This record gives sequence, C-alpha cells and structure tokens, in this order.
Amino acid sequence: MLYRCCLSCTIALLLAPSAFLAQQLSNSSHKTSAEANDQHSGAHAILPEVNLDFEQGKPLQNVVASPVIATPIHCGPDGFALLQMLMPPDFRRTALYMVSKSRGRAISLSSIIGILKPQVVDVFDSDHFLGVLLYAVRTSVEDESPPSPGFFVALFKHNGNFQRLIELPQHNIYSRFALLPSHDLITLEFDPNNAVAKLILRDSDGEEVRALQLPDALEDVTSGAKQPSTLKPGTGYLRSDMETLGGSAAVGRARFTSAGSHILLWIPGVQSITELGDYSAFRQMKIKTPEGYAFDSMIPSTGLWIARFKRLGLSNTKPIDMRPESHNFVLYEVNPFDGHLQRRLNLGPHGSWLACANDGSLTVYKTDKEQHLIALTANIGR
Repeated sequence: MLYRCCLSCTIALLLAPSAFLAQQLSNSSHKTSAEANDQHSGAHAILPEVNLDFEQGKPLQNVVASPVIATPIHCGPDGFALLQMLMPPDFRRTALYMVSKSRGRAISLSSIIGILKPQVVDVFDSDHFLGVLLYAVRTSVEDESPPSPGFFVALFKHNGNFQRLIELPQHNIYSRFALLPSHDLITLEFDPNNAVAKLILRDSDGEEVRALQLPDALEDVTSGAKQPSTLKPGTGYLRSDMETLGGSAAVGRARFTSAGSHILLWIPGVQSITELGDYSAFRQMKIKTPEGYAFDSMIPSTGLWIARFKRLGLSNTKPIDMRPESHNFVLYEVNPFDGHLQRRLNLGPHGSWLACANDGSLTVYKTDKEQHLIALTANIGR
C-alpha cells in the first residue's frame, strides 16, 4: 500500500514528541511556598502546597539506562513502571524495562513468537498484562509469500514472560493503544483513505467491537487534507505519503495513561481530558490551568489525577531548563469531577518529570553521571 514506505518515519515521529534528554538534577534549594504562590502558581485562589520529601533508592540493578526515556511512563497497580528507553548511539533501538524502586527486569522483544523485525510504537501497563504495540513483519505461513508487515500487540506477564500476540486488522495506521481491565483494547488509529482519526474498542483478539466517540480535539487532525471531488467514494484513493505521515503523526501526539480502573486520553497543550472505561464509558473533562501555563501531560496513577503544566512560550524543539527553581514545569493534583486544581505538588530538587503515582506515593526516576537509573519515592497523601 502507498503509505508503507513512510511508516518507519511515522513510527519515529510517534516516539519523538514523547522522548526527552534526561538532565542532571540540580541540588539547589527551591523557593518558599509563599514565593512560589505569589510568582508562579497563578491559580485564582491560594491552593495548598505539598513539599515532597523524597527518599532515594540505590541504583537499580540489571538496567542499562539511557539518557533518553519516552514519556509518559506507564505504571501498574503493583507499583512497577514500564520504561521505554531509546538506546545510544543512534537512539533507534528500544529497550523495555519493568522497574520498581529496588529492581529492574528487561522485557525481551526477541521472545515474541510469530513476528520479525519488531519496531516499538507504544507501550501500556494494566492490571493483568504489559502490552507493546509493534510494527513488524509476520513470519511466513504456507499460503502466503512473502511475509507482510503489519501492526501487532504483544502481551507479557508482569514477570517479563511473553504471553500472546494479537494481530490487528490491516488498512489503518495504529498510533496508540490501551488495555482495559476487561482485557479489551482501545486503539487510536489513522485512516489514510479518509484522513481521519478513529477510536476503536476491540476485543481481546483485536477484532473491532465498535467505534467510540472521538474526542473533540481529534475530530479533524488533518483539516487541510481533502479527497478530490472528482473521485467517487470507495475508489480506494490513498493520499500522498506526506499527508499520511502528517496525519498519523498528529494523531500520535495523543497519549493514553491509566487512572485507577479508567483510561485517560489526552493531548499536550489541549485542556480537554477524555476518560474511558469498560462498556464504552466516555466522559470529557476540561481541566483548569495555572495562570501562565498550559497543560502538558497526565501522570499515571492508581487513584489521583495528577497533571503537569508547562510555562507558556517555551520552545517545543530546544532544550528547556528543568531545574525546579525555573518553575518551567509545575505539578498539580486535579479534581476528577470538575477539573479544578486542588493542590500543588512541589518536587523540590528532584525536578524530573519521569513519574508514577501509586497508592499515595509519587515515584520519580533519574539517571546519575554514570547513567545508573535511580528511583526516588515520596508520600503525597490522599
């Protein structure tokens, strides 16, 4: 198909917005709560603040850390996090690790049976499985030659053992996915025929159950691409590679993160958050933002809604000062019922945004000068 030749570029763009170069964390002291309130919180009312006191663990064993880690990190209810690391020197190779605050475990793509040359597109962690969305070549079968590429979801147990492979239907480009507690899948796709995004509920075998309501922010991600009026419907017209690349990359900006038993779908810079659950439950919520900031991302959590906000006017392509005293990024708990800010969470000298919230604690991950991965955990309460 016409869009095949640009899929490797598409996959690179799907990963690029979420990857960042981890910087050394400054040990400088941060401003007092009062100063932070006056100068940086920008909330309409004075909100309570929690200055987090992190306990630093030892460097994690069995983890070959990279300075480039994809966000958001996906976290399960068992306290483990699924880290997707882009490995040097060219950062094209992906390494996957299940990590806790004390140990790490590699997830081997070579253990997947049925495919060759897998490229990681997205990852997700659920109660039951770790899921990896892959673009790969299916191994040969007797009635087909040569083997064809396609999209797959590989499921692993939390001990790292490969469980099963789900082949997704062809024709669309799969950008993101999530695993529901029911074992069903939600896939966010780009249809290159019609240049539209689609949100699909699929069963545990990858078969379509029904199309879900598409969030407002994704209804027209390729508004400039229009099918020529001279072509009749159903002619199989495919847009150019550049239109397909641009459209699928736009859909790929969206992210799924877990929030208890529900899934949150969000886009950096867009205030509207979509909550998804079993039985096609769907709810859109517009969250408030501190003055001078825009919504950046949601932190995966077993219960609380925790959002990170990015100072307005910062570059999307150049390095950003991540030191806590810069206040370029701030963290707030958000009320999941009305979207209002409830309290600010101050990370102190641990300004990393690699975080998971689990059972009232927040874990951040950093790398030291020797590129050891270190977990730090603080109590955030309920």
